[in-house]
Amino acid sequence: MIKLPSSVKIDNIEYEVKIIKNLKDEGNELMGCVTYHESVIKIDASQSQDQAINTLAHECMHAISFERGIDSLLKESILERVIDEMAKGFVQLIRDNPELIKCIKKTK
Repeated sequence: MIKLPSSVKIDNIEYEVKIIKNLKDEGNELMGCVTYHESVIKIDASQSQDQAINTLAHECMHAISFERGIDSLLKESILERVIDEMAKGFVQLIRDNPELIKCIKKTK
């Protein structure tokens, strides 16, 4: 069973996180998706815990790029690659540097 937070805050927007069985869009299977105007991130339930964490990070990066207006600066294919690599790097950064999170939280 996947365990993820029930929501994530991106800038001033609270995104609800939903775990969905058989997540699809127009018949295509998805690992995750974000609906910006509803502030919802959906994660497919068939993934392992590790995959779901990476997918959530990926969808959070999409939400950040939308909220910050970055998504309109790049072609969709380039943006998808950048987001995918940044999400993987971000998850690894957190895993490899737990003290960094503590430091960031202390300096609000």
